[in-house]
Amino acid sequence: MSDQQKSLEELIAGYFDDTLSPKEKAYVEKWSKSNQSIFNEYQKTWDFFLLKEQMKRFDANVALSRFNQSCFSNNKRRVNINFIRRIAAILVIPILLGSLYFSFLYFQNKQTASVQPWQTITTPLGTRTSLTLEDGTKVWLNSGSKLSFPSHFSANIREVKPYGEVYFDVAPKQTKPFIVNCGKINVKVLGTKFNVLYSPTDRLTKIALAHGKIELFTGDKDSPFPLLQLKSGELATYNQEANNLVIKTDNIEKHIGWINGRLFFEDDPMPVVVDKLERYFNIKLEYKESDWDDFLLNANFKEESLIQIMELMKVSVPLKYDILPREIQTDGSYKKMQIKIYK
Repeated sequence: MSDQQKSLEELIAGYFDDTLSPKEKAYVEKWSKSNQSIFNEYQKTWDFFLLKEQMKRFDANVALSRFNQSCFSNNKRRVNINFIRRIAAILVIPILLGSLYFSFLYFQNKQTASVQPWQTITTPLGTRTSLTLEDGTKVWLNSGSKLSFPSHFSANIREVKPYGEVYFDVAPKQTKPFIVNCGKINVKVLGTKFNVLYSPTDRLTKIALAHGKIELFTGDKDSPFPLLQLKSGELATYNQEANNLVIKTDNIEKHIGWINGRLFFEDDPMPVVVDKLERYFNIKLEYKESDWDDFLLNANFKEESLIQIMELMKVSVPLKYDILPREIQTDGSYKKMQIKIYK
């Protein structure tokens, strides 16, 4: 490293720390105008230094090593990495780029979001609702679902927390990612349409992408899928117990049809059919699971009532049902409708 280079880097560090004289500050500002891309990388490095406490959960050496490996085929980019290493030595931190830089923004937002008041929208059982967030993102909530979000999004990230089944039509904002926090797995988008089925008490989390692209991440350096991309028409199923993720091409319409009053069943076993009907109509279905081991339902319903659906199912399968008397609770209200299914 030459004396001139060393002097320049010390000046840049002093510029970010606001310790330069007016003459030195003017020199750095003049230099930055003709070297904007390098100056921007120095700025990112300094930002990481200011919030290094958030970065302790990451293995910086591994991240830098992986990034260097992707740069070895390009000499010009390798020179830029050397510049970053020199300024990093002055600032006493490693440079983290790519997906790690996004993780920095995410965890920075989580710290500042704690002081922002959050609100929660809840959809009663048996109903569906929709709303528009302050950024223009449209959201649909299925029966019994919730969505929590800050009263105002932060400057660099839009984060929400769903519970149940929620469909998002995200307003495009290239410099402000939209984050859906689903417990152990999170979704990052810039502008797209997708469905999330998540509950912290359920074993499986399902994310169905109707349009565009989304990224899945955990923020855990030991995760087998720290950052994966989902394409239009794909379904991601995350098993919280096994901590694994399966991505496959699927009929996305059956996952998002509910926003238009449709119910799709495609080779669905009885437990899946019962779960969908119970959530959609706010009822309780009683059945003996062992009696329906060979049952698979293929059907498409739109705006049919529960009784109409049960009658249509009787046409294709040997199914019978009884509507049980509704019981009165201690507060004088009635329990939800109960239906017994049998062969």
